[in-house]
Amino acid sequence: MTTTTKTQTTSVQTFEFEQSNFPSLLLYEFENTWNNITLDALSPDEQEGLSRLIGASGIESSPVYRPEVLLVKAERGIVKGVYGPGLFRYGDYIVLKVGENVVRASQDGDRLHVGKLKGKITVIEKEDAKKQKYPTAFCTFVAPDKSVFKVRVSLDSQQQGFSAGELDATLVNEESILPYLAQVPAPAISMSQLGVGEFEIIGFSKYQSENGTRHKIHLADGKVVWARGNSEMLLDSDYTKPEGKPLTLVVSHIEEFAPDKFKVDNAIRERLPRLEGIVNTETTIVVDAESVVDDETDEHNLCVEERQDPDKIPF
Repeated sequence: MTTTTKTQTTSVQTFEFEQSNFPSLLLYEFENTWNNITLDALSPDEQEGLSRLIGASGIESSPVYRPEVLLVKAERGIVKGVYGPGLFRYGDYIVLKVGENVVRASQDGDRLHVGKLKGKITVIEKEDAKKQKYPTAFCTFVAPDKSVFKVRVSLDSQQQGFSAGELDATLVNEESILPYLAQVPAPAISMSQLGVGEFEIIGFSKYQSENGTRHKIHLADGKVVWARGNSEMLLDSDYTKPEGKPLTLVVSHIEEFAPDKFKVDNAIRERLPRLEGIVNTETTIVVDAESVVDDETDEHNLCVEERQDPDKIPF
């Protein structure tokens, strides 16, 4: 939705980025479940808010700028969800994500700054079908030309005891909102695709499926991997990343014992990596793990993986 408010001196335009703000996407017949949408695929009216946001945030001038600005989820060719700009957590940073682009945000008291944008967070308490209350939030950003952008704040829904009042109190006390934010969404790969090596961890997230809770491990290089074996058992125990302490995912051995099925030895360590990762190729299935410092092969570290269908990977 775009609204225009006239004052004595100028007109203020407010841009929102919900599914209803991109009606042209309803005409598309999508072949994939997850679809990246570029700016030029939208109508001129739909482009305007995103174009202004990308410019004022500094994303457009980035040397790694990507043209994909929206993510669409579809089922049997029909649009089921449109994911626009959002605020997330990336390791120890607050970031604004616009499609395939991520830019760092800074917090100053109860205000956020991204490039030339200045923003303030609003917390709203809602109620689900079971009458359970839960918090939602959005940030109102203002550009130098007084354009206003309403951007959703992606909250960590898995955090226990998290209420709207608690987040409001955090903002009033001018404390960091980082612990309440969800990790940047990304498709998770299997641990066998990651390869043997040691990988710095920046955080964890959860995904609720019909088969229960699954854990994702977010790595410093931007990759996201499904937890398995030892790492999954640890995260099932409600383990969280210690404040100020580095974490490393150690993958010590990968073996394909049947077509597209793998045994993977892995563990989480409270230290920095000592060995760089070695990415698997199609011709390298079994990798020698003798050079890995923390080589553990007990039954708790053993996991069996199947390759994930990219179209079924949740965000």
